[in-house]
Amino acid sequence: MRISNFRGFGTACLIALMATAIGAHAQDASFTIIPAQNTQSYSVWARGVSADGSVVVGVEEGTVFRWTEAGSTEHLSGSNWNNTFAAAVSADGSTILSTVDDGTGVFSAALFTDAAGWTSIGGLQAAPPSGGDGLSTGYSISGDGSIAVGLAWVGGGWDAEAFIWNENDGMTGLGRPVDANSRANDISADGSVIVGWYEHEVNRCRRPARWTPDGTVDVFLGTEICGEAMAISVDGSVIVGTATVPGNNYPTAFRYTDAGGWEDLGKLVPHPFHSAISSGIAENGTIVGLSGDSAAQNWTGFVWTEEDGMKSMSDVLTDLGVTSHDGWWLGEARDISADGTTIVGTAIDPGYYLRGFVATIPVAEVFADGFESGDTSSWTSTAGGR
Repeated sequence: MRISNFRGFGTACLIALMATAIGAHAQDASFTIIPAQNTQSYSVWARGVSADGSVVVGVEEGTVFRWTEAGSTEHLSGSNWNNTFAAAVSADGSTILSTVDDGTGVFSAALFTDAAGWTSIGGLQAAPPSGGDGLSTGYSISGDGSIAVGLAWVGGGWDAEAFIWNENDGMTGLGRPVDANSRANDISADGSVIVGWYEHEVNRCRRPARWTPDGTVDVFLGTEICGEAMAISVDGSVIVGTATVPGNNYPTAFRYTDAGGWEDLGKLVPHPFHSAISSGIAENGTIVGLSGDSAAQNWTGFVWTEEDGMKSMSDVLTDLGVTSHDGWWLGEARDISADGTTIVGTAIDPGYYLRGFVATIPVAEVFADGFESGDTSSWTSTAGGR
Protein backbone atom coordinates (compact mmCIF):
# COMPACT_ATOMS: atom_id res chain seq x y z
CA MET A 1 0.00 0.00 0.00
CA ARG A 2 1.41 3.35 -0.99
CA ILE A 3 1.58 5.95 1.78
CA SER A 4 0.49 9.23 0.23
CA ASN A 5 1.63 11.44 3.08
CA PHE A 6 5.34 11.05 2.39
CA ARG A 7 5.87 14.53 0.98
CA GLY A 8 9.33 15.65 -0.10
CA PHE A 9 10.81 18.86 1.23
CA GLY A 10 11.67 19.88 -2.31
CA THR A 11 15.22 19.40 -3.53
CA ALA A 12 15.78 22.97 -4.67
CA CYS A 13 14.41 24.42 -1.42
CA LEU A 14 16.44 22.01 0.66
CA ILE A 15 19.69 22.75 -1.16
CA ALA A 16 19.09 26.46 -0.77
CA LEU A 17 18.45 26.06 2.93
CA MET A 18 21.56 23.95 3.47
CA ALA A 19 23.72 26.31 1.40
CA THR A 20 22.60 29.18 3.59
CA ALA A 21 23.44 27.24 6.73
CA ILE A 22 26.82 25.87 5.68
CA GLY A 23 29.51 28.46 6.18
CA ALA A 24 27.18 30.98 7.78
CA HIS A 25 28.05 29.84 11.30
CA ALA A 26 31.72 28.90 10.94
CA GLN A 27 33.25 29.86 14.27
CA ASP A 28 35.82 29.02 16.90
CA ALA A 29 35.34 25.93 19.04
CA SER A 30 33.39 26.46 22.26
CA PHE A 31 31.45 24.64 24.98
CA THR A 32 28.32 26.10 26.61
CA ILE A 33 26.05 24.70 29.30
CA ILE A 34 22.33 25.33 28.81
CA PRO A 35 21.09 26.94 32.03
CA ALA A 36 18.37 25.15 33.97
CA GLN A 37 15.05 26.81 34.71
CA ASN A 38 15.34 25.46 38.23
CA THR A 39 18.82 25.23 39.73
CA GLN A 40 17.71 22.07 41.55
CA SER A 41 16.63 20.32 38.35
CA TYR A 42 18.43 17.01 38.08
CA SER A 43 17.95 16.44 34.36
CA VAL A 44 18.25 18.80 31.41
CA TRP A 45 18.53 16.96 28.09
CA ALA A 46 19.44 18.67 24.81
CA ARG A 47 17.69 16.61 22.13
CA GLY A 48 17.76 18.37 18.76
CA VAL A 49 19.40 21.20 16.84
CA SER A 50 18.53 23.28 13.77
CA ALA A 51 20.48 22.93 10.52
CA ASP A 52 22.81 25.84 11.31
CA GLY A 53 23.11 25.20 15.06
CA SER A 54 21.34 28.39 16.09
CA VAL A 55 18.37 26.73 17.83
CA VAL A 56 18.54 23.84 20.29
CA VAL A 57 15.55 22.04 21.78
CA GLY A 58 15.29 19.61 24.65
CA VAL A 59 13.50 18.63 27.83
CA GLU A 60 14.09 19.75 31.41
CA GLU A 61 12.36 17.41 33.86
CA GLY A 62 9.36 16.93 31.57
CA THR A 63 9.26 20.51 30.26
CA VAL A 64 10.11 21.35 26.64
CA PHE A 65 12.69 24.12 26.21
CA ARG A 66 14.20 26.11 23.35
CA TRP A 67 17.70 27.60 23.52
CA THR A 68 19.10 30.04 20.96
CA GLU A 69 22.67 31.01 20.19
CA ALA A 70 21.95 34.46 21.59
CA GLY A 71 21.92 32.70 24.96
CA SER A 72 18.24 32.79 25.81
CA THR A 73 16.29 29.78 27.09
CA GLU A 74 12.51 29.53 26.90
CA HIS A 75 10.40 26.84 28.56
CA LEU A 76 7.43 26.06 26.37
CA SER A 77 5.24 23.49 28.13
CA GLY A 78 4.04 22.18 31.42
CA SER A 79 5.98 19.41 33.14
CA ASN A 80 5.25 15.69 32.71
CA TRP A 81 8.00 13.15 33.28
CA ASN A 82 6.11 10.18 31.87
CA ASN A 83 5.19 11.57 28.46
CA THR A 84 7.44 14.55 27.67
CA PHE A 85 10.99 13.31 27.11
CA ALA A 86 11.72 13.78 23.38
CA ALA A 87 11.98 16.94 21.26
CA ALA A 88 12.99 17.78 17.70
CA VAL A 89 13.24 20.96 15.62
CA SER A 90 12.89 21.86 11.94
CA ALA A 91 15.88 22.87 9.83
CA ASP A 92 15.23 26.60 10.23
CA GLY A 93 14.40 26.31 13.94
CA SER A 94 10.84 27.62 13.60
CA THR A 95 8.87 24.44 14.34
CA ILE A 96 9.31 22.15 17.35
CA LEU A 97 7.93 18.63 17.82
CA SER A 98 7.41 17.09 21.24
CA THR A 99 4.67 15.49 23.35
CA VAL A 100 2.41 17.66 25.51
CA ASP A 101 -1.02 17.82 27.14
CA ASP A 102 -3.68 18.49 24.50
CA GLY A 103 -5.72 20.47 27.03
CA THR A 104 -7.84 17.54 28.20
CA GLY A 105 -5.22 15.72 30.25
CA VAL A 106 -4.30 13.47 27.30
CA PHE A 107 -0.73 13.64 26.01
CA SER A 108 0.00 13.39 22.30
CA ALA A 109 2.61 14.41 19.77
CA ALA A 110 2.31 18.14 19.07
CA LEU A 111 3.88 20.90 16.98
CA PHE A 112 4.91 24.28 18.34
CA THR A 113 5.40 27.57 16.48
CA ASP A 114 5.59 31.07 17.90
CA ALA A 115 2.50 32.04 15.94
CA ALA A 116 0.23 29.11 16.88
CA GLY A 117 1.69 27.74 20.10
CA TRP A 118 1.12 23.99 20.56
CA THR A 119 -1.06 22.06 18.11
CA SER A 120 -1.83 18.43 18.94
CA ILE A 121 -1.60 15.93 16.09
CA GLY A 122 -3.52 13.22 17.94
CA GLY A 123 -2.99 9.49 17.69
CA LEU A 124 -3.97 6.39 15.75
CA GLN A 125 -6.96 5.83 18.01
CA ALA A 126 -9.39 8.08 19.82
CA ALA A 127 -8.44 7.28 23.40
CA PRO A 128 -5.32 6.20 25.32
CA PRO A 129 -4.85 2.53 26.26
CA SER A 130 -6.59 1.38 29.42
CA GLY A 131 -5.06 3.05 32.46
CA GLY A 132 -2.90 5.44 30.42
CA ASP A 133 -2.95 9.11 29.49
CA GLY A 134 -0.92 9.09 26.28
CA LEU A 135 -1.97 8.74 22.64
CA SER A 136 1.36 9.24 20.85
CA THR A 137 4.96 10.44 21.21
CA GLY A 138 6.68 12.70 18.67
CA TYR A 139 10.27 11.78 17.83
CA SER A 140 11.35 13.63 14.68
CA ILE A 141 10.31 16.22 12.13
CA SER A 142 11.14 16.90 8.49
CA GLY A 143 13.33 19.80 7.43
CA ASP A 144 10.44 22.13 6.63
CA GLY A 145 8.45 21.09 9.71
CA SER A 146 5.53 19.69 7.72
CA ILE A 147 5.96 15.97 8.50
CA ALA A 148 6.22 14.38 11.94
CA VAL A 149 7.03 10.79 12.90
CA GLY A 150 7.07 8.82 16.12
CA LEU A 151 5.15 6.19 18.07
CA ALA A 152 1.43 5.83 18.69
CA TRP A 153 -0.37 3.46 21.04
CA VAL A 154 -2.82 1.06 19.43
CA GLY A 155 -5.40 -1.33 20.84
CA GLY A 156 -6.54 -1.58 24.42
CA GLY A 157 -3.14 -2.66 25.73
CA TRP A 158 0.34 -1.20 25.40
CA ASP A 159 1.01 -2.02 21.77
CA ALA A 160 2.98 0.56 19.78
CA GLU A 161 3.11 1.39 16.09
CA ALA A 162 5.32 3.79 14.14
CA PHE A 163 3.44 6.71 12.60
CA ILE A 164 3.80 9.45 10.01
CA TRP A 165 1.75 12.67 10.07
CA ASN A 166 1.16 15.66 7.84
CA GLU A 167 -1.55 18.30 7.83
CA ASN A 168 -3.35 17.03 4.74
CA ASP A 169 -3.59 13.35 5.64
CA GLY A 170 -3.35 13.37 9.41
CA MET A 171 -1.67 10.47 11.21
CA THR A 172 -1.07 7.16 9.42
CA GLY A 173 0.34 3.98 10.96
CA LEU A 174 3.45 2.51 9.35
CA GLY A 175 2.67 -1.03 10.43
CA ARG A 176 4.04 -3.39 13.05
CA PRO A 177 4.75 -7.12 13.24
CA VAL A 178 2.01 -9.42 14.46
CA ASP A 179 1.89 -9.24 18.27
CA ALA A 180 4.94 -6.95 18.29
CA ASN A 181 5.77 -3.24 18.07
CA SER A 182 7.47 -0.60 15.92
CA ARG A 183 8.66 3.01 16.25
CA ALA A 184 9.87 5.78 13.94
CA ASN A 185 12.94 7.55 15.35
CA ASP A 186 13.90 9.94 12.55
CA ILE A 187 12.92 11.24 9.11
CA SER A 188 15.21 12.61 6.42
CA ALA A 189 15.01 16.37 5.99
CA ASP A 190 13.48 15.97 2.54
CA GLY A 191 10.77 13.71 3.99
CA SER A 192 11.56 10.74 1.76
CA VAL A 193 12.82 8.12 4.22
CA ILE A 194 11.92 7.21 7.82
CA VAL A 195 14.04 5.07 10.13
CA GLY A 196 13.45 3.39 13.47
CA TRP A 197 12.86 -0.12 14.73
CA TYR A 198 10.58 -3.04 13.88
CA GLU A 199 10.47 -5.82 16.47
CA HIS A 200 11.24 -9.45 15.75
CA GLU A 201 8.04 -11.45 15.53
CA VAL A 202 9.33 -14.22 17.81
CA ASN A 203 11.98 -12.98 20.25
CA ARG A 204 10.71 -9.35 20.23
CA CYS A 205 14.17 -7.78 19.89
CA ARG A 206 14.19 -4.42 18.13
CA ARG A 207 15.58 -4.49 14.59
CA PRO A 208 16.88 -1.50 12.57
CA ALA A 209 14.25 -0.57 9.98
CA ARG A 210 13.41 2.03 7.36
CA TRP A 211 10.22 2.98 5.57
CA THR A 212 10.24 4.42 2.04
CA PRO A 213 7.53 6.26 0.05
CA ASP A 214 5.84 3.06 -1.19
CA GLY A 215 4.97 2.24 2.43
CA THR A 216 7.05 -0.92 2.76
CA VAL A 217 9.25 -1.62 5.77
CA ASP A 218 12.84 -2.75 5.16
CA VAL A 219 14.71 -4.54 7.96
CA PHE A 220 17.88 -3.54 6.14
CA LEU A 221 20.55 -5.24 8.29
CA GLY A 222 18.80 -8.60 8.14
CA THR A 223 15.84 -10.22 9.85
CA GLU A 224 17.91 -11.59 12.75
CA ILE A 225 20.03 -8.51 13.59
CA CYS A 226 18.90 -6.71 16.76
CA GLY A 227 19.28 -2.95 17.22
CA GLU A 228 17.67 0.21 15.93
CA ALA A 229 18.20 2.95 13.37
CA MET A 230 18.52 6.22 15.29
CA ALA A 231 19.14 8.93 12.68
CA ILE A 232 19.39 9.56 8.96
CA SER A 233 21.16 12.04 6.69
CA VAL A 234 19.34 14.95 5.03
CA ASP A 235 18.81 13.08 1.76
CA GLY A 236 18.11 9.71 3.38
CA SER A 237 21.15 7.96 1.94
CA VAL A 238 23.07 7.32 5.21
CA ILE A 239 21.56 5.66 8.27
CA VAL A 240 23.21 5.46 11.69
CA GLY A 241 22.26 3.61 14.84
CA THR A 242 23.17 0.64 16.99
CA ALA A 243 23.20 -3.07 16.22
CA THR A 244 24.51 -6.33 17.62
CA VAL A 245 27.31 -7.80 15.56
CA PRO A 246 26.79 -11.57 15.11
CA GLY A 247 28.59 -13.43 17.90
CA ASN A 248 28.57 -10.42 20.25
CA ASN A 249 25.78 -9.80 22.75
CA TYR A 250 26.57 -6.10 23.09
CA PRO A 251 25.65 -3.69 20.27
CA THR A 252 28.03 -1.28 18.59
CA ALA A 253 27.50 1.90 16.59
CA PHE A 254 26.95 1.52 12.86
CA ARG A 255 26.75 3.50 9.65
CA TYR A 256 24.83 2.10 6.68
CA THR A 257 24.46 2.94 2.99
CA ASP A 258 22.93 0.84 0.23
CA ALA A 259 26.18 1.08 -1.73
CA GLY A 260 28.58 0.30 1.11
CA GLY A 261 26.44 -1.84 3.37
CA TRP A 262 26.84 -1.99 7.12
CA GLU A 263 29.97 -0.45 8.67
CA ASP A 264 30.71 -1.23 12.32
CA LEU A 265 32.03 2.00 13.90
CA GLY A 266 33.08 0.18 17.07
CA LYS A 267 33.10 1.69 20.55
CA LEU A 268 35.37 3.95 22.57
CA VAL A 269 36.65 1.15 24.80
CA PRO A 270 37.03 -2.28 23.17
CA HIS A 271 35.52 -4.02 26.20
CA PRO A 272 33.29 -7.02 25.42
CA PHE A 273 30.57 -5.72 27.75
CA HIS A 274 30.50 -2.17 26.36
CA SER A 275 28.02 -0.84 23.81
CA ALA A 276 27.83 2.13 21.44
CA ILE A 277 25.02 4.05 19.77
CA SER A 278 25.22 6.44 16.80
CA SER A 279 22.50 9.06 17.29
CA GLY A 280 23.16 11.90 14.80
CA ILE A 281 24.86 12.62 11.48
CA ALA A 282 25.89 15.83 9.69
CA GLU A 283 26.08 16.43 5.96
CA ASN A 284 29.89 16.25 6.04
CA GLY A 285 29.63 12.71 7.41
CA THR A 286 30.49 13.48 11.05
CA ILE A 287 28.59 11.15 13.40
CA VAL A 288 27.88 11.61 17.10
CA GLY A 289 26.62 9.26 19.78
CA LEU A 290 27.49 7.59 23.05
CA SER A 291 29.58 4.62 24.11
CA GLY A 292 30.16 2.79 27.38
CA ASP A 293 28.91 0.24 29.89
CA SER A 294 25.20 0.02 29.20
CA ALA A 295 24.49 -2.15 32.24
CA ALA A 296 25.96 0.47 34.59
CA GLN A 297 24.59 3.36 32.48
CA ASN A 298 28.13 4.72 32.33
CA TRP A 299 28.16 6.46 28.96
CA THR A 300 30.61 8.78 27.19
CA GLY A 301 29.68 10.99 24.24
CA PHE A 302 31.68 10.45 21.05
CA VAL A 303 32.40 12.05 17.70
CA TRP A 304 33.25 9.88 14.69
CA THR A 305 34.83 11.04 11.45
CA GLU A 306 36.19 9.15 8.47
CA GLU A 307 39.64 10.65 9.12
CA ASP A 308 39.98 10.11 12.89
CA GLY A 309 37.52 7.35 13.71
CA MET A 310 35.76 7.47 17.08
CA LYS A 311 36.99 9.94 19.73
CA SER A 312 35.40 11.03 22.99
CA MET A 313 33.57 14.36 22.91
CA SER A 314 35.85 15.60 25.67
CA ASP A 315 39.02 14.72 23.72
CA VAL A 316 37.68 16.45 20.61
CA LEU A 317 37.12 19.69 22.53
CA THR A 318 40.47 19.45 24.32
CA ASP A 319 42.28 18.95 21.00
CA LEU A 320 40.56 22.12 19.76
CA GLY A 321 41.89 24.08 22.73
CA VAL A 322 38.58 24.26 24.64
CA THR A 323 38.87 24.03 28.44
CA SER A 324 35.42 25.19 29.60
CA HIS A 325 34.22 21.57 29.75
CA ASP A 326 36.83 20.67 32.39
CA GLY A 327 35.14 19.12 35.43
CA TRP A 328 32.13 17.94 33.40
CA TRP A 329 31.48 14.38 32.26
CA LEU A 330 30.20 14.55 28.69
CA GLY A 331 27.93 11.55 28.79
CA GLU A 332 25.98 11.94 25.58
CA ALA A 333 26.52 13.58 22.20
CA ARG A 334 22.91 13.41 21.07
CA ASP A 335 22.67 15.33 17.82
CA ILE A 336 24.73 17.38 15.36
CA SER A 337 23.60 20.21 13.12
CA ALA A 338 23.34 19.46 9.41
CA ASP A 339 26.19 21.90 8.69
CA GLY A 340 28.46 20.02 11.13
CA THR A 341 29.26 23.03 13.31
CA THR A 342 27.19 22.32 16.43
CA ILE A 343 26.89 19.27 18.68
CA VAL A 344 24.32 19.04 21.46
CA GLY A 345 24.03 16.56 24.28
CA THR A 346 24.05 16.03 28.01
CA ALA A 347 26.85 16.57 30.52
CA ILE A 348 27.11 15.71 34.22
CA ASP A 349 28.56 18.22 36.66
CA PRO A 350 30.57 17.32 39.80
CA GLY A 351 27.32 17.32 41.80
CA TYR A 352 25.79 14.73 39.44
CA TYR A 353 23.29 17.14 37.92
CA LEU A 354 22.53 16.54 34.24
CA ARG A 355 22.72 19.60 32.03
CA GLY A 356 22.32 20.10 28.31
CA PHE A 357 25.35 21.39 26.42
CA VAL A 358 26.07 23.07 23.11
CA ALA A 359 29.52 22.58 21.57
CA THR A 360 30.65 24.36 18.44
CA ILE A 361 33.42 22.94 16.30
CA PRO A 362 35.08 24.56 13.28
CA VAL A 363 34.43 23.05 9.88
CA ALA A 364 36.07 23.77 6.53
CA GLU A 365 34.26 26.55 4.69
CA VAL A 366 32.71 25.29 1.46
CA PHE A 367 32.57 27.81 -1.36
CA ALA A 368 29.91 28.00 -4.04
CA ASP A 369 32.13 26.10 -6.50
CA GLY A 370 32.39 23.17 -4.10
CA PHE A 371 36.04 23.69 -3.13
CA GLU A 372 37.15 23.97 0.49
CA SER A 373 39.88 26.53 -0.26
CA GLY A 374 39.63 29.97 -1.77
CA ASP A 375 43.25 29.95 -2.96
CA THR A 376 43.18 29.74 -6.78
CA SER A 377 46.86 30.55 -7.39
CA SER A 378 47.70 26.98 -8.45
CA TRP A 379 44.75 26.57 -10.81
CA THR A 380 45.01 26.63 -14.61
CA SER A 381 42.40 27.35 -17.22
CA THR A 382 42.80 23.88 -18.71
CA ALA A 383 39.80 21.67 -18.05
CA GLY A 384 40.73 19.23 -15.33
CA GLY A 385 44.08 20.97 -14.81
CA ARG A 386 45.61 22.01 -11.50
